Amino acid sequence: MSEFNQIQDEAKTGTGFAVKAFALISYTAFTLLFAYYAFYLAGSLVPVHVDNIRPAPMPEMLAVNIGLVMLFAVQHTIMASQGYKAWFASQFNPVWERPVFVAVSTFTFFILMWQWRSHPLEIWHMEAGWAVALMWGLYVAGWLIMLISTHLIDHWHLFGIKQALNGLAASAPDQDQGFVTPLFYNLVRHPMMTGTVMLLWATPYMTLGHLVLSAALTIYIMVGIRLEARKLIEELGGEYEQYHRTMPALFPGLKVWRK
Repeated sequence: MSEFNQIQDEAKTGTGFAVKAFALISYTAFTLLFAYYAFYLAGSLVPVHVDNIRPAPMPEMLAVNIGLVMLFAVQHTIMASQGYKAWFASQFNPVWERPVFVAVSTFTFFILMWQWRSHPLEIWHMEAGWAVALMWGLYVAGWLIMLISTHLIDHWHLFGIKQALNGLAASAPDQDQGFVTPLFYNLVRHPMMTGTVMLLWATPYMTLGHLVLSAALTIYIMVGIRLEARKLIEELGGEYEQYHRTMPALFPGLKVWRK
């Protein structure tokens, strides 16, 4: 067997060292990028952040930044779709699908951060000590809610590590888990997105460039929630449909977020 055929066979079987190494590298890259993103979004402790990266006049800032968010949104949406997953499974072993998704999503988000245009116009600037402390408290709480929520639904499966190590298809759930609603999932349907929205908006100092990032990603989250609801109802049936009808999407008690 030629070296090329051997590599191709390993890609199709997904049982070799390559898929495990690739999944771990993808996860490590994602973790490092989002660790930096925590300070990038806060605008502190790192030399380049959302408030000082590539300052640009408003027309350029809006055009480039909206384009960057659309690039991330299109990539993320296509690669999360059932059509793409079916195509991928027809070409490669499905065990590769989630690690590849993590790797490409990490790369496109890196491009978004790297090429982002800042704009110094102040939208708000809180100076009262209690207000600053409140905003930073909500910011940290948003990160904690998001991270804890990933572990509540199987963090390692979400990022493709479990599939790579065990040779499982990317979309295959744990056989004994079923549909469960642990902790935050008893309050809202999408606590990961709840945390994400919190960290996007909780800041004592909001510039126009930061506002565009927060608004654009929040819009994408709301669209994504709609699309995911349809997919989950199809996959999980009546049990999830009832959960969807009775549980708010992002914030407890706010009926506007139930859709």
